[in-house]
Amino acid sequence: MALNMLNNTDIFIPKPEKRNPMQSKIDFRSNYAHFFRRIAIALPLWTSLLGVAKADIVADHTHTKINNLPISAVDQAKSRLHIAFWHTGYGSQLISGMEGIVGFMNHLGHPRDLYALSKGRGDSALDLRELVISKTSDLAKANREIWSTSARNFLKTHPEINVWCIQLDSKESDPQPYLKLMSQLESEHPSVKFVYMTTHLDGGGEGGIANRRNVRMRNFVRLNNKILYDFADIESYDPDGQVNYMSLFGNANCDFDSDGNGSRESNWAVSWQKNHVENQEWYKCDSVHSQALNANRKAYAAWWLWARLAGWSECAAAPSNLSADVVDDKGLITLNWQNNSPNADEIIIQRRVNGGAWNYNYTSVTAGINTLQDVNLPAGTYSYRVLARAECGDSGYSNEPTACIIPGPLNATKTAPQKVMDFVDSFLIPMTSACAGGLSW
Repeated sequence: MALNMLNNTDIFIPKPEKRNPMQSKIDFRSNYAHFFRRIAIALPLWTSLLGVAKADIVADHTHTKINNLPISAVDQAKSRLHIAFWHTGYGSQLISGMEGIVGFMNHLGHPRDLYALSKGRGDSALDLRELVISKTSDLAKANREIWSTSARNFLKTHPEINVWCIQLDSKESDPQPYLKLMSQLESEHPSVKFVYMTTHLDGGGEGGIANRRNVRMRNFVRLNNKILYDFADIESYDPDGQVNYMSLFGNANCDFDSDGNGSRESNWAVSWQKNHVENQEWYKCDSVHSQALNANRKAYAAWWLWARLAGWSECAAAPSNLSADVVDDKGLITLNWQNNSPNADEIIIQRRVNGGAWNYNYTSVTAGINTLQDVNLPAGTYSYRVLARAECGDSGYSNEPTACIIPGPLNATKTAPQKVMDFVDSFLIPMTSACAGGLSW
C-alpha cells in the first residue's frame, strides 16, 4: 500500500514527480493544493460511510491516567507482548518511569508487582527489551541505513518480538528518512507492531524545529493509520492538562517561560510535585534530563499503549462522580455514581480498608443501578472505586473517594459531660488525619 508522505506541515500529499524543486512547488500549490485539502477534509467521512475504522493509536497526554487501566488489560499486555525499545538518553525516561511505577502501585494497594518488567526473562511480567542506541546507529548520522540494518538483524534473531519502538532523534532536522525507514520495516515484518515516537521538547516553542517535525510525524501517523507514542506531547502538559507548556517554550526538563519575558524561569513539574503528595499522586524515579513527574507520565502513557496493542479496546467508559457519604453514626456508607457506558452489563465495586490492598471482587450490581449502601462497618477508613463491565471488556476506574467511620463518644471511658466533650474534640483531630492519610487505628 502506497504511503502518504509529507511535503509540508499542513497537508498530506503524494510525492510529485522529480522535477525542478522550485517549479514543482509552484505548480503543486497553484494547481492541486485546494484539491488535496478537500480530500483531507472528506477522508474521515468516506471511511465512516465505508465502515472502515480509523486504526491509528496515539499515546499522548490524554492517556496518562493509570487508574483508567483495568487489571485485565494489564495482564493481557503481559501475556501477549514482547517489546523491543531502542532509545537514546531521553528515551530512558520511559524505562525509569516504568521501573518506578511497580513499587508505587504496590504502595497504592494494587496487586503486588502488577506492573513488573521482565526484560526477556519469560516470567509473569511485561517482556520489554531495552536497547540503547549506539553512536554508529544514531538516526542523526548520515548513514541512516546502519540503523535499519541493525533493526532487521535484531528482528531476525528475535522472532518472538511483536512490538518495535524507536524514537526520532533530536538532531534529525527532517523526519522523512525516519518515516521511510520505519515504513519499510513494517512492510518487511507484518506481524510486528511498529511504534513511531516523537522527539523531546527543545524549548523552541510552536515555531521550533522539534515541534515542526513532530507535527509532521503526527500528521503522517494519522493519515496512514500508524501507532504513535507522542513523547513530546506528554511532556507538554502537567497532570491537570490545562496548559500547553510547549507553546510557552517548554523544554525537556519541564522549564518554561511563565511571564513572557523570553526566559524560562519556572518549572511545571517541580511546582506540581511540591503541591501534591509524594507516593500518593506521584513517585520519585530517575529521569534523565528531566523531572520525576515527567517520567511518571511517560510510564502511564506507555502502559496505556501496551494495553491497546494487546487488544484492550476501551469499549466501555469509566463511571464518574463516585461519592461515599457516611450516614449518621450507624456504620453505614452510601455510594452514588454515574454510569457512562450504555453497553455495560454490571458495575463492579471495589473497596479497601485503612489503606490496605484493594478487594477487587467486593461486590457488584447490575448496570441500571447507580447506588449502594455499605452496612455494618466498624471504625476505619473506607476507599471505593467502581468500573463498568461489558461483554467487550472492562472500563477504567472511577475516582476514588474515602469515607471515615469514627467511634462515637459512648466508647470513651470518661463520663463527665465536659470530659466527654474534651475527649471528642481531641479525638476528632487524629480521626480526620487518619481519614486523609488512609491510616489505620
